[in-house]
Amino acid sequence: MMARGRRHGDRRHLRRAVLVLGLLCLGPAEARSLTIDGWTVAQTTTVISPSGSATTQATGAGILGGEREITVTRTAGIAVTMAAAAGSLAYGQIAGSLGTGTVIWDGVDGGGALDPTGLGGVDFTDAATSAAISLPLLFDDIPAWLTLTAYTDGANFSRFTIALPGNIPPDPQTALVIAFSSFSVLAGTGADFSNIGALTLEIDGTGAAGLDFEIGAVVTEPVPEPRTALLLGAGLIGLALLGKRMRPERYF
Repeated sequence: MMARGRRHGDRRHLRRAVLVLGLLCLGPAEARSLTIDGWTVAQTTTVISPSGSATTQATGAGILGGEREITVTRTAGIAVTMAAAAGSLAYGQIAGSLGTGTVIWDGVDGGGALDPTGLGGVDFTDAATSAAISLPLLFDDIPAWLTLTAYTDGANFSRFTIALPGNIPPDPQTALVIAFSSFSVLAGTGADFSNIGALTLEIDGTGAAGLDFEIGAVVTEPVPEPRTALLLGAGLIGLALLGKRMRPERYF
């Protein structure tokens, strides 16, 4: 009888341990993302007639590679400006002006020409847990073009361009999620998103007089991890053992 009671106790403890493991496994797998720019480091770049372009740099935490470069080009009109502050990036073409705004992330280099390997090979996929870039559209009053260009190096890069429809109000927000697979190869074998050397974002308002545009924090988008299904299975096993434990034991 003592041996039988000991075996019964051992089975009970084992089931409890598996139950706890199973219930823990039912929780969601960790989702990871990379912040490309949270726009928390303030920066303003403005070009006023008769100048054609202006460039500034900003450094700090929350910026991919530690530094961002903003270049604004005025093609017509009075002034064009682009400003990062308080979690958003705003672009404006004053009094019907025309132009473009470009943000470059290529590491800390103090500005100058684009360095296609300046980031040193950042893994945007985060070991295959991310598959897209998420870009919240906070405001866009007039149709315009938005372009992202990703570089592995100067011989291998890809680009994604989308025509924004305009009439995007500040609330509710619209999230633009751009899959890495949506980028078109421009040179070589294209960008390897597990080995990114530089990234650029461009707003083209050359055909959108008076454009006002604003976006939120740019991050990579997590995807479900393959282990989620396995964890769910373990959780269900734990629940099944709980049900079995609650049934009365029979001894013969």
